[in-house]
Amino acid sequence: QMPKQSEKKRKHSKTPTKEDIDERKPAPKSRRTQRVSFQRRPKVMLLKPSLALKNTESRSMRKCIKDDMISMLKMQRDEIMEDDNLDNGFDFDTEDGRGQFLSLLSSSKKDHSTAVPSSCFALSTDKEYAFDEGVVVPRSFQFYLAVACGLPIVDISFLESHSKKKRLGIMNHQHYPFPSIDKKKMAEEEKATHVIGASNHNWYAPQKATSAAIERHSLWTSGEGIHSSSDTLLPGTDLLQNYSVILLGDFDQPSVSKRVAKKKAKSSETTSDGSCTKGNITVLLQLCGANVYDVTSMAAPKHIKKGLSKSQLTDVASLSPLGHLAGSPTLKDVLQSYFESIVDTDEKVVAMVKDKSDTKLGTDFLAQFKSFASDSNDDGVIDVVSCDWLFDCIGDFQVHKSG
Repeated sequence: QMPKQSEKKRKHSKTPTKEDIDERKPAPKSRRTQRVSFQRRPKVMLLKPSLALKNTESRSMRKCIKDDMISMLKMQRDEIMEDDNLDNGFDFDTEDGRGQFLSLLSSSKKDHSTAVPSSCFALSTDKEYAFDEGVVVPRSFQFYLAVACGLPIVDISFLESHSKKKRLGIMNHQHYPFPSIDKKKMAEEEKATHVIGASNHNWYAPQKATSAAIERHSLWTSGEGIHSSSDTLLPGTDLLQNYSVILLGDFDQPSVSKRVAKKKAKSSETTSDGSCTKGNITVLLQLCGANVYDVTSMAAPKHIKKGLSKSQLTDVASLSPLGHLAGSPTLKDVLQSYFESIVDTDEKVVAMVKDKSDTKLGTDFLAQFKSFASDSNDDGVIDVVSCDWLFDCIGDFQVHKSG
């Protein structure tokens, strides 16, 4: 069969046919936002136990995890239902638990780790007050932990908003939700979801802590600052970097029940809600850069009240700071140096007890130890502080007077 005339002409014509044009058209771009290589899925830490979450809050969290928007900041365990667990699971009352937490948030020069505030954030589900400027939350150990780490803190509405945007396909270039750290570039809608403080604390303490943690990391990566010689940078803000803290007396027992803790919290204006365990206080002090000397492991309160023997004082004098390598200054070294140069030094030494009712225990110990460990006749005084002093320093992100 002979081709028609029009087909013959088209065969030798340079004019593209409709089929040619369709073939040259670029494939339509997918509406799904491609994952950007520099974005990292953020790790999230809750400010309260998951058992206390409302059903709607728990579902929102699990939906975001299932959609690969976030992962939980938690200890890795070989449990069958581990993926269903929203709590961090770290036992700060063991040296291993504290070590695992600090290691998880550490930065290494070998893998060019980003700063903790750029890869993790904390999530609150409680509000004391809500303003256009941000959210004020109740006091809690988890709040102080997040601030001491320098983590940005947001209300759960921040996550719910991003989850909704993802469903609608309007996440733009941002594959993962992460709080804006630069306040000037922050949208008004997001600003209202940021936690700016806790009850009876100064506003914007979390933001100051985040800035301090980022600056600390920046100095370290550029080979500057007090951590420049270290290949690994532990998390923290160095709020109390010049402090040596002596732990004395009894602290809350780790086994205190949640029900008793809630009753205490309601009946007291202090933070004595069962969270003042020695391990909790230790990890906060370490995140703030303080050297921690645990005298409670060597000298019980009854022994201090009775009067420590020379053998006991010798053991106490040889104590090294928790979590530090061998060769770190002993407690005797620290106190001798402090008393001999008390006028010229930036170094600070305080004794810490659970609450003010144990202040006399602290002064008794210091009097006994000074006469044993120091030959100085200086009348220098070491202040005795309570856990509330530490909470106030972190909650306001400001070092308060210890006297």
